[in-house]
Formats: sequence, structure tokens, C-alpha cells
Amino acid sequence: ERGTYQNTGTPPLSWYEFAKKIIDDAQQLNHLMVKKVIPIATLDYPSIALRPANSELSCDRITRVFDIKPNNWFLGLKKVVKSYYGI
Repeated sequence: ERGTYQNTGTPPLSWYEFAKKIIDDAQQLNHLMVKKVIPIATLDYPSIALRPANSELSCDRITRVFDIKPNNWFLGLKKVVKSYYGI
């Protein structure tokens, strides 16, 4: 079946939540000292591009057509953070 397919990890999250998870993982490895990640609204971020309030991608079509189910991105992120620090 032709068309566009989304294949993203789960669970869905905001850029703030993603940044927070990276910081948390690095802190658990004792490689990063950040006191706090502060969320901001999309409207507060200066950008020429118009951003939707919710840009979550749906993986329903790729799951239905090819039976490809999204992976949990937590494990992949942890591997990336560890490899960044040579662990």
C-alpha cells in the first residue's frame, strides 16, 4: 500500500519531556550536573515556523498495513546517552 507511514517510538512526549529524560539519564550516570529543565510554551519560543499545538505522529497505519508496532524509545535513548559518555 503506497503512502506516507510514521514510525516513531512510544510513548508520545513533548520536547520538554524528551529533554528532561535525556538529562535524567545522564544524571543517573553521574555525568551531568543540571539543576532544572524549565518547560516553555511553544508560543514563548521565537521561531519563524508555525508550530501546531500537538504534533504527535500516529503509527496506526504502519501497524495496520505492515504489523510494525512502535518500540519504547526509553531503551534506545539510554543506549545513546551511555554511548555518548563511552559507557
